[in-house]
Amino acid sequence: MNSLIALGIRGLAALSLVLSTLSFQASALPRGDVVVPAKPGTGRICLDCDPTNDPPLPPPPPPPPPRPSFATLMSHYTPFDINADGTAEINSLKALFPNPEPYYGTPNGVVIVLVDPRLVTDDPAIQMSRFEMSLWLAHLGNDIASDGFFPYFVEASVYDGPAHQDGRTLLALRRFLQEVRSHYPLAGVLLVGSFPDASIVRSVFVKENAYADNPISLTSGAQPVTGYSGHFLGLGAEFITPRAEVVLGDMDGNWENLYRPTLSVTSYKALPLEPTEQYPQNGQYIYTPHYQATDNTYQDVFYIQDHSVIANALPNRWLILNITSLEEPSPEVSAADRLRPNRIARPEIVVSRIDPRRVAVMPTAPTDLDGKTSPLDANGRPQELRYNYPARVIWRRDGNLERKLVADYIARSHRFRLGYDSGLPFRTSAIRALNSGLRSPTSFNNLLRQTSDGFQASTEVDNAMLIDYVNWLKEPAVLRGISAHSDGVNSQFGLTPLSYYLALATGGYDATGTHVWRWVSERRGPDWVLTPSFEGLTVDANFHIYRTMWETGVLQSSGQSFFVHEGCEVMRPKNAERVPYNDPTYGQADYYGGVANGESLMFYANGLGLLARNKVFNDVPDGFYKEVKSSGRFGFGWRSYFFAEADKAGLNERTADPIAVNPGSDRRWRSLQRKRSYFWSTIGDPTLKLRY
Repeated sequence: MNSLIALGIRGLAALSLVLSTLSFQASALPRGDVVVPAKPGTGRICLDCDPTNDPPLPPPPPPPPPRPSFATLMSHYTPFDINADGTAEINSLKALFPNPEPYYGTPNGVVIVLVDPRLVTDDPAIQMSRFEMSLWLAHLGNDIASDGFFPYFVEASVYDGPAHQDGRTLLALRRFLQEVRSHYPLAGVLLVGSFPDASIVRSVFVKENAYADNPISLTSGAQPVTGYSGHFLGLGAEFITPRAEVVLGDMDGNWENLYRPTLSVTSYKALPLEPTEQYPQNGQYIYTPHYQATDNTYQDVFYIQDHSVIANALPNRWLILNITSLEEPSPEVSAADRLRPNRIARPEIVVSRIDPRRVAVMPTAPTDLDGKTSPLDANGRPQELRYNYPARVIWRRDGNLERKLVADYIARSHRFRLGYDSGLPFRTSAIRALNSGLRSPTSFNNLLRQTSDGFQASTEVDNAMLIDYVNWLKEPAVLRGISAHSDGVNSQFGLTPLSYYLALATGGYDATGTHVWRWVSERRGPDWVLTPSFEGLTVDANFHIYRTMWETGVLQSSGQSFFVHEGCEVMRPKNAERVPYNDPTYGQADYYGGVANGESLMFYANGLGLLARNKVFNDVPDGFYKEVKSSGRFGFGWRSYFFAEADKAGLNERTADPIAVNPGSDRRWRSLQRKRSYFWSTIGDPTLKLRY
């Protein structure tokens, strides 16, 4: 790149016309014909041909039209109202930098970088200006270009109002990316800042089994049944993921037709009157008085109706199930993807994000009895506060910190690209929480090591307590695997009862006491005192642990890391089912530091990239590791998981016995497992390689 500011595309050179020389081939002449030399300038070889009747030469074909510039493509979406309801999903798309560089071909294609305007808008309350933030983003652009990509930065102003329409806004951005891809070799999109997520509700029709130790009750029908165990039919809808990057990455899928601003759907559990071996079958009608109906309403979702069954609850409280077909239609899947053994959507481009908004929070508290106005002292370290009532520290989102975390990530990734970690061991490391029953560290390392042939000996920690996890993070490793039960806020490890050891390990303890980034309220005589402390935090690795380590700098010599986290819901934004992406509670469980698990790990624990699940499930991404080895790039492994899953005949529910119920091998298992790749996503710069 020619400068830090002049990023963009290089204009197309004028196309030259290439003319073909016509050649004529003489046919074999009949015996007796006279052949004479051609007349000069005519090119003719036959005496009795009339030169005046020669057809004119056809004009050369017109040159292909020049591809439209990025500015032209962006103008098509400024503004853009995808459903013509009077509310624009895209307010404007414009080049972030004033003189974007003209497009030029690169080995690895184009990466569109969508930038949240909030990050680059001058604000008197935010110290980092648009100019300084633009310099950092230009730095990122130079780094992406040095890795063989053409980055184009777009300041993307999208819908930011009260309506819950995140999926529709994302579809509008998808339209833009589809048009870019029709003219340029689009490799991926990186969203910097806060942008909407796509949520999916999926319904399936399966034969289930209620076990004696967990019976069910069917009370909606004319003949209620309680305490039932045995086979039954389930026609159920589930909110399977609030963060489905496949919607944005799958350029040819049928996602637009699946979007629902509001979805009302009824799930059924039905006990047929027929013997178990006789149901379900294609074309069958099930008529039963034994069923349970549950109504659900979802907002702002993509609805995958993966069944061909019509349910009709009659006024006499009998249920009819019309089973048109047992085949799952996969309505989101393109024609090409439908030909794969397992019919799932496959993304054509890589999707990733750099968004610290939900974890960029600062502590606030009322003025205390000693006149202290902040939980932080003059040096920015946590301090005690004293009240005559049980006050609490409230964590509020902070625009200064948000920009600082973006800049910090870019700086760390830049240093990594320059080889600042080359003196540290190039190795994998894996950890498993105490009594978790998840993948062992040895097994995890065997997977991680598939990403490169150059690793040194791996390290591992098994049966880890919380203190073990903190110390493990301080040991250098470029690629880390974490096996721990998790949710959207915490990852759980073994009990560490003494908070002093955690404070010491995280760097939050010195000669003057504890200065960890967490406050505990305790009664001291007539006063209520808020004390910086990990007291009561005995098993959960979360924002407070990571933030303390970041503030104290105990990870400065540990190097940067890419993470694969096996735990459930690590990337699941809290409250995504209820509120839009711009709501203050999106991705935030509470105002007491209960913020996003995945982003806390990446932005505060030297993360360069994180691959994790956003649902309760039991899979590990197959195909990811080999793709990282092939491309060298961590973020590109996400896309390969879909391709690996699409080629698994073992996940093709059409080949399984529809009336068998054998956990681990039956049709139900395949139905529930075959779209598990939709639950995974990555954050971080996807163009980064494991090693430079």
